[in-house]
Amino acid sequence: MHYGMMTCYGCKGFFRRAIKNNHRYICRYKSNCIIDKQQRNACRYCRMKRCIDVGMNPNAVQPDRDVTGKQRSSRSSKVTEETVRSPINKTSEWALRVPLDSRSLMLCFMDI
Repeated sequence: MHYGMMTCYGCKGFFRRAIKNNHRYICRYKSNCIIDKQQRNACRYCRMKRCIDVGMNPNAVQPDRDVTGKQRSSRSSKVTEETVRSPINKTSEWALRVPLDSRSLMLCFMDI
């Protein structure tokens, strides 16, 4: 179920982007284009009209629920100043759970 209807992922994404970005489309062919699996990308106006006609609910789109594209990578790559400045504790709890031979190797790398 996508926005109240059974739809493919392509139409789900198209509908979400159109609503989220407040797109207004115009049909060049008298608003009666064929919208099916093979020709759904031909006219955005008629595709959006069909989404609404079959019952997809614009109010069901949650604007910031799914982070996509550039937003995802920029948010996950933030490093805090505290993380950069904090010293590495050689006897931290996670290090004690590592097998002894691996721990020795890690400690050698940490001393470099």
